[in-house]
Amino acid sequence: LKQAQVAEIDVVSCGKQGLSYVIDVLKVLIAQEREILSSASQAGDEVTVSMMSDYLKEQEKLAWMLAAWSTQHE
Repeated sequence: LKQAQVAEIDVVSCGKQGLSYVIDVLKVLIAQEREILSSASQAGDEVTVSMMSDYLKEQEKLAWMLAAWSTQHE
């Protein structure tokens, strides 16, 4: 936990707070996955590059959809 980049939360009292937390966690994961993608590309690891590209595509889409929904339901 000392190296964790995702903050823990104890209690989520409403859906808006929970959704905001999920979006923040996705942003952290996306940033880490971009670093992995870059390292894999430099190392010539095409399998990892392909896998991370697929993960990023779906997670960026999910983060965008959640953020869009969140702004329309404020």
